[in-house]
This record gives sequence, C-alpha cells and structure tokens, in this order.
Amino acid sequence: MDARPITALLIEDDVAWTTLVKVVLTQSKEVQFAVTCASCLEEGLRRCAEQSFDVILLDLNLPDSRGPETLTRLYQHVPTVPILALTSRRDERVALEAMKAGAQDYLPKSSLNTDLLVRTIRYAIERKRAAEALRASEERFRLLAENAQDMIFRYEMVPRRGFSYVNPAATHLTGYA
Repeated sequence: MDARPITALLIEDDVAWTTLVKVVLTQSKEVQFAVTCASCLEEGLRRCAEQSFDVILLDLNLPDSRGPETLTRLYQHVPTVPILALTSRRDERVALEAMKAGAQDYLPKSSLNTDLLVRTIRYAIERKRAAEALRASEERFRLLAENAQDMIFRYEMVPRRGFSYVNPAATHLTGYA
C-alpha cells in the first residue's frame, strides 16, 4: 500500500450512493483513501477552499447544479485537481461534454467496482500530474524564448509554409514583425 492515503472529495447528494462509493473505496487492497463528503456543489466548493484534495468524485446532477455546468463551476475553483464525473446515466454525449468541460474521466455509477474506481482514480491523478508538468515546462520554454537575446523562430512546411512563431529578439534584430 502507498504510505499516504489518497484524499478524495465525493460530491454526491444521494446517501445510498455516497455509502456505496465509500465502501467500494475501502475495499481497495492497493491504496488507502481518506474520503470527505459533500451533498451539494456549494458545500463541495467550501470543502475545496478549506482543504486540498488529490481527486474529486462529482455527481453531475446535484440539488444546486445540473449537468456539465456542475463540472465547469467546480473546475473554475480547482483547475489543478482531477475531477471524475459520476452519473447514473449511460450517455456518451454527456460523457463527451463532461470531458470537454475538464473531467478526467466519466463513470456510470452502475459500473462501479473497486478495481475500476481505484484504477480510474490513480490514472486520473497521474494524467493530471503529467498535464501540469507539461504546462509548467511549456511556460518555462515560453519565458525562455520570449526573453532570449538570440533569434528564435519556428518555420513550418506543412500544411502551409511560413513562420508560426518569431520571438521578440528576432523582430528587434531584423526590424520585421
């Protein structure tokens, strides 16, 4: 088992589903979980302001928010925490909307079992870490390129030939934008 438990925020208004998810997570032999629960989005947002979480399990239909808007509102407050959308509906369209709104994954509640949920959580956390590392690396590269005294540019051959990036030093040195 990992030394530190994975901290999870479960935002779910149905007590039976809350209990089931907690039971499913406690059955994991690989990972320990510390689960905090909230029964509505506003309570979940308050919990996020008070504590940091490794992952958020989010019901998309709550008393104070419904559908992908629920995910969008939560993602605005905690953009660095992976969010897994849980729903009682098996709907590919809703799943794709949830992914576009920032969910790391979408799981129908009827599919929940320990292995699937634990694996999905672990993969979501790792994908989010990788995405954050890539974002930070790209930001460092952008700062380096923007502040370099040497000319840095990117010339692409396909689909059209031309410069797709030219740093400020290149403009200063050549006089061309």
